[in-house]
Amino acid sequence: MAAILRRARRPPARGRRGCRAPRAARQRVSARDHFLRASMYYRSAEYFADPFGRTAQQWGCASREAFVKAAAHMAERVEAVEISFEGKALPGYFMTPAARS
Repeated sequence: MAAILRRARRPPARGRRGCRAPRAARQRVSARDHFLRASMYYRSAEYFADPFGRTAQQWGCASREAFVKAAAHMAERVEAVEISFEGKALPGYFMTPAARS
């Protein structure tokens, strides 16, 4: 189990480093792809973490943050929404297609 957790900790850091260079160079597609990859790495790390531990929540929040940054570089409009369910608010996204050219 310890080996799985060590592997799960590595990809998010690698994905996070990859996000900086393309964004600074104004390369929208590369930045979007790097942020999406980082989001998926964090989501994968969260999957293997203790669901009652602090790291699962941290990786879940990091995944969402990376996705929101990726959404800023998408042609489609992405809007964060909250969905009411049993007295609580669930996070979600409303996406509309990009305009045709």
